[in-house]
Amino acid sequence: MQYICNNGAGMETGMGMDGSAHFHDAEGKAVGGVTRLGTFSNYLVCHEMQTVKLPEDIPFELACLASCGVATGFGAAVNGGVKPGDVVLVLGLGGVGANAVQGARHAGADHVIVIDPVAYKQERAADFGATEAYASIPDAQQRIDHLTNGQGVDVAIITVGRVDGDIIGDAFRAVGKSGTCVLVSVGQAEAGISISPQDFTNFAKHFQGVMYGNCNPTADIPKLLQMYKDGTLKLDELVTRRYSLDEINEAVADMHAGRNIRGVVVHEH
Repeated sequence: MQYICNNGAGMETGMGMDGSAHFHDAEGKAVGGVTRLGTFSNYLVCHEMQTVKLPEDIPFELACLASCGVATGFGAAVNGGVKPGDVVLVLGLGGVGANAVQGARHAGADHVIVIDPVAYKQERAADFGATEAYASIPDAQQRIDHLTNGQGVDVAIITVGRVDGDIIGDAFRAVGKSGTCVLVSVGQAEAGISISPQDFTNFAKHFQGVMYGNCNPTADIPKLLQMYKDGTLKLDELVTRRYSLDEINEAVADMHAGRNIRGVVVHEH
């Protein structure tokens, strides 16, 4: 269960595994790096427990996708309960959601419905295995009812950029009897999810939180990269644009504007 390992404790401070800082500001004050890494640096020092050996024929700019977004999305579907024949709803087609689609199809889903308000994302959904795409759940409701005899989807996977209790409630209500709502997105810290306890109980629904797709990076990153080499997992298609480190502000702006499935920062060494 590396995705919730005890060695992750204290990671929010950004300090190394030994508690020391690997970055300092101009005055010499210790600065933490995101997830103990700080990957806007051209070089970094990290503990061996944070590393996975890569095949020599996989470039870093593709391998970096498998280190987080691919594993998180793919695992959310495969480890989140998607079964052959399922109707799956994926909310949000970004660098995580596109891989939730790939994972759902890999797990045998018959229909994968993508919800994303950005027209470009709807157009790209089919590239990753989605059978249809809509701007909102209400827009997709007629199709969902047709595919499920009005019962609701088997699995709903939430991969939107930032989640709140209302979005979770919408996804949960779209799930049918004994179905599963899988929460991947990070959002509000305070309590509050708009779910009816009666709906939860009477229809025996499941609510599943996943961290890092509930994957084991040591084992699963090499497996995902092998799938890419075998042609059963798309990585190249995920990269909409590559950026230099000097273009990082533009990369962030493009992310917020929904212009990319995934933007990749390519370091120069």
